[in-house]
This record gives sequence, structure tokens and C-alpha cells, in this order.
Amino acid sequence: DGSMMLAATATDSTPLLDIAFHTEHAATGHFISAPDGKLPVLQTLRGEWQDRDKPTLAPESEEELKRIAAWMARRSATTRPWVAKIRLRNSNVPCGSWQVVSSEAYFIVRLELLALISGTLLRPDLQQGTVEVLGLKKEWPPKVLSQDSVACDIQANHSRGDPLMMKIFHTLVEYIKPPHGSTLAWVPDDYVGMSTPIIFTQRAQKWRTVYHKVFTGQSLLFLAALGLNLTASIVLASLLLFAITRYGKETIMSRLQSDTVAVAASQRITMKQTGQAWRMFATFVDHPHGVIMRWTKQTGEQRPTFLWVYAEESIVGECDEVCIERIKHEKVPTMKENSSISEFFFSVEHNQPGSIYQASQRSKPLQALRCYRFRVEAMDADENTLCVSDWSNELFIAPQSSVFEMPLFLVKEFFPVPTDSLGYFLDHFADRHVNGKTPQQMLVLSNISIEFHRNFKDLQDCDEPFYLTLFAGDARDDCEKETFTGRVKTFAKSELFEPPRDLLMNVGDFLEDEQKKIPLGGEPLRVGRLNDQLKQLTFRMHWGSSGEDVAEAKVDWADLQWEFEQDKGGLSQPQTIEIDLVCESKQVFDEDYLVCLTAHVSFENSIDSGCKEIDRIERFFAE
Repeated sequence: DGSMMLAATATDSTPLLDIAFHTEHAATGHFISAPDGKLPVLQTLRGEWQDRDKPTLAPESEEELKRIAAWMARRSATTRPWVAKIRLRNSNVPCGSWQVVSSEAYFIVRLELLALISGTLLRPDLQQGTVEVLGLKKEWPPKVLSQDSVACDIQANHSRGDPLMMKIFHTLVEYIKPPHGSTLAWVPDDYVGMSTPIIFTQRAQKWRTVYHKVFTGQSLLFLAALGLNLTASIVLASLLLFAITRYGKETIMSRLQSDTVAVAASQRITMKQTGQAWRMFATFVDHPHGVIMRWTKQTGEQRPTFLWVYAEESIVGECDEVCIERIKHEKVPTMKENSSISEFFFSVEHNQPGSIYQASQRSKPLQALRCYRFRVEAMDADENTLCVSDWSNELFIAPQSSVFEMPLFLVKEFFPVPTDSLGYFLDHFADRHVNGKTPQQMLVLSNISIEFHRNFKDLQDCDEPFYLTLFAGDARDDCEKETFTGRVKTFAKSELFEPPRDLLMNVGDFLEDEQKKIPLGGEPLRVGRLNDQLKQLTFRMHWGSSGEDVAEAKVDWADLQWEFEQDKGGLSQPQTIEIDLVCESKQVFDEDYLVCLTAHVSFENSIDSGCKEIDRIERFFAE
């Protein structure tokens, strides 16, 4: 009747609680329960639908198949490839899926691999679903089998005309009849080496099963097309690579060589000059494979006849040297752009075709994957030393690039990434010893006090706390953001303060000036300018709750410097400024000022914390 009962039992087998559930429909599936509440004895009970003579689908499975059938109908009207997969929730059938495909080619190669080798061009639209077929009348739960047993079971149960498979097929085909031109098949999971897909075909109103064959029909056409496409792609790529290597490599590598030498030249730096030696600059290039050496022709010296070129490899415990001797000086070429700079190519190989020396003049080739430095020695006709260059920068000799790296060279040449050579040099070859702060002349306001107007009580919300801000710039928000970065300090903010309580009790006319003044606690306010074009500083007073402006004052930077330089009470006395903050509108506060700020003025620098501030007597400001 579809009812189900749960029983709770104590440790002494005394029933504690019985809960019964009743359903309006017949029970489906399988259930595991204890007969008469006797635990831990469990039995498998079959739902009423499992004992039907004809396999059927649960209502939710019918809706799922109808949805997939509608999707197939829409896709079959288009030219795009598609695949529909339906899996069974039943545990008494081998692992696999029922598939309806637009082409049998999708049985040959996995969808993921097919999408990869085709560059996603042959990736089909995919729709998947899961259903449950009831009434198969097989043992449940299934017996636990080994992997080999499962493989044998798949081979045995899914031969042609297997009764279980045909029952499932006839149940599903009522909802997912393949559209014209498509194929329906059962495809086992990981069927390679175990079993092949079984295709269902209809002839004379009858369905029959056949194994899928690779070299027939659509599959053969697909393999032929795939082979032709891959062959054509490989041949085209090879021809293109050959053409680039044969006809365009020299031009491309020549331009890359010029760029490499130019970048390396922009990063060189001279640390010292020693004796009569001259500076030597060397750059490794890939094509031709070797090192380009450059030096400035010596003036005021006897013209050399021969040059000896040395390459030295520094190894711990030993020193390996490669020498090219007796190179005629007049054969050494100069740069096309500058005839005063000599240029010599030191090839990695023992003898480079087209070189200005013979193979017998060189001792041995350079070794790849090692570091060398280079030097030139000038001699006269009698082979007496005239002068010797400094050792060049140390270079790593990399192996020559192969043809497979040509695409990377093309990208580098035609789609370069702009790079600042100075920034690259600083990032890779220099140590930064600064903290990144912009040097500023800082204004320091200390011992700040606020004197309130005697009618301050007329201000709206006058009993709220307030705070002051000071910034050097056109906009407060910009200065606050700049200061937050830590590189500059163009914004300062005070702590909250409140007006005197007596002033708010309507006795302001009877208070002395000192009684209307309060000291502003906290650290001194420090702020500086980013450049000399900024002429004014802005002081603002804000409500503490909302942050809205109450009053404002603008002060010239030059006036602050003038106040600092004035002699008021002797050099030992700090210099003081007074600034009136005024409300923008008379409707807010109809007086000449709202508060008067008094503070000691001083200046300091932010260049280096180790720099000591000089005495005020020795300090002056340049306009």
C-alpha cells in the first residue's frame, strides 16, 4: 500500500517510538528495512513498480526524456554537430550510457580529444540526462564483482540481442526516437579494449543491433577527412616555417641582433678607468652565433698593426683562455652608424665563414653554457704591446636556437612588448637604497590652540565635537590619497576637540580670552608641498559626526616662511602664527571669524632621517 514504518529501539530492545508514513502512490524503487522492527536484521524490499511485467519509467524520468527529445529536435534542424547522453540510475546494469549522435564519428574519439585536435571546431553541442527504468526484475543490490568480472559481465550481457538491453531500449525509444540522420547506440564507459558501442538500427519496422565498425560509413569518412586535415596542416606549417627560415630568417635575426645590441648598450655602465686601457663592450647574439665586441678607436697613440683578441673563462681553480692572434688592424670593420667605433665578431665556432682571420690563427672554439669575458691587445709590426683594453662585461654563451624557436622570434620582432631599458636595468642590475619617498620641505605646526568666538553658541550643532584638516593641494581628497600611499605627506588631520562648556551656556560675553581657548592635543601637524608652483595651504574645520566643512582659511606658503623668519622675542623663542577660520556663508555664522588657530611654526626636511636640521640663524629660503 506504499506505507513505510520507522522504529526506534533502546539498547534493551524495548520499542521507544514508531513512525509510519503513508504515500498516495505505489512505492517505487527498493527499500532496506528491518522486519517487525528487529534490528540489526535488514532485508531488501522491492517497490510495487519493480514487480511489473513490463519495464516502465518513473514520472520524473519521463519528463527528463521529453526534455532531451525536444532538444534533439531543435538541434537536428541546424547544421551544428550534437550529442545527447542518457545514463541510467539503476545499479543492476553495467556502466555506460545511451547516446544519440549526429555523426558516428563521435564514437571513434573522445569528445575532449576531438575538440583538442580540431581546435574546438568539431566540438559538438552536448546534452546529458539521468533516468531510472523500473521493473527490470534483476537481483538488487547487485553482487560485488572484481574489475575483471565486470568486464566479462559487460561482454556477456551486451552481446547482440541481449534481453535486458532490448527491454531498456524499447522503454527509452518511445521517448527519444532518433531524428533523421542520427544514430542511437549504447556506449560502455572506457570501452577501449573491453567492448565497442552497440548501434541500434531500424529496418522494416524492426530494430536490430550491430557492433560499431571504425572503417565503414561515416567513421571512415571522418578518419579520412581528419587525416587529410592534419596532413595538410603539417605540410603547410612546414612549408611556411621553411620559407621563413630560408628567406626571412636573415632579415629577422639581423633586426633582432641590432635590437639586442642597442638594448645592451643602453644598460652599460662604467665604474672606473685604469691606466692606458680603453673601454671594451661585448654583446652575445644568437645569429650569427657569437659575441660582438665594440671599442672606440684610440687617438693620440701609435697606430697598431696587429690585434690579439682574448676570451677568458673564469672557473674556480683554473682559467681557460681562447685566443685569436695576429688579426690585421686595417681589416677590423667599423660601425655603419659611427666610423670611430671598431666592431669585431668573435664567433662561438672555431672558424666562421666570412671572418677576417684564418682558422689557424685561433686556438679553439668557445664552449656553450659557459661564461666568458673579452679583451683586445694592440701590437705594432714587431709585435710589441702598445696598449691593452679593459676586460669586457661577463657574458653567458647560450646554445644556438633551433628552427622550432622561429615562431618566438617572429612574435618578438613583429609584436614586441615595449620595455623601458633604464627601468629594466634598475630592476635587474641595481640595488635600490631609497624608500621611495618624495623629498619635501615640511611645515610643522606644534602647540596648537583653538580660540572660539564669543558667539560660537549661535552655530548650529555647536555642542558636537570638531576636528581640523590641513592640506597642500587643490583638492582635499587627492591630497589624502597621496598621503595614504606613504610617498608624500600633503594632508594632515587633528584629533577631535570640543568647545568649552561655559561658552555654550550663554556666558560668552563674560569670559576672558583664555577661557575661550582650548589646547589641541595629539602630535604636531606636518604637511609639505609637492612643487613650488603650489602657493597656498588650506585649513578646514569639520563636524566630527558628518565630516562636513564648518569653516575654512587659506594661507600663503610664503607668509608662513616669513612668519618663521621674523624675530619675535629673540631667536630662542618659537615663532607663532594666528589664522582665522571663517564660515563660507553668513547664514551659517554671521561673524568675522568662527575660531582662531594659534600655533608654533617650524620647518623640517623629509629627504633623509639622518640629515640634521641646521640652526635657524643659518637657514634661508630662496625665492
